[in-house]
Amino acid sequence: MTDQNDLQLEIGLKINKLRTEKKLSMRELGEKIGVSHAHISKLEKGINAPSVDLLEKIAQCFDIDVSYFFSKDDLFDENENKLIYERNLSLESLKDKYNLEVDGKPATDEEIKEMIKHVKLYRIMKQMEGS
Repeated sequence: MTDQNDLQLEIGLKINKLRTEKKLSMRELGEKIGVSHAHISKLEKGINAPSVDLLEKIAQCFDIDVSYFFSKDDLFDENENKLIYERNLSLESLKDKYNLEVDGKPATDEEIKEMIKHVKLYRIMKQMEGS
């Protein structure tokens, strides 16, 4: 199997994981992003490679950053990964969506702002590794 095929399969598995976590059928996801359920099936199996535009639509559908699909990083647990690839890294959005804690206490606005800086830096470093 070539690196390209490995990447297609890895992306497909990530699409499947996102879809099943949200309890969406292939048909429902296809309708949301404008493709057939058969195409979703082929993407998830790694048979077809998604275009950049389609990956962006899928990322928007699941409210994540498109870089999620190219990450090979297993340093973080599942909840941390969701936060790292969160599409909207605004203070208000993160406070609304997550129960952020530091040492068992609610995170302060300053702590969350610092975390946002680190997530953005992490994304930049991952992009540099890929180029």
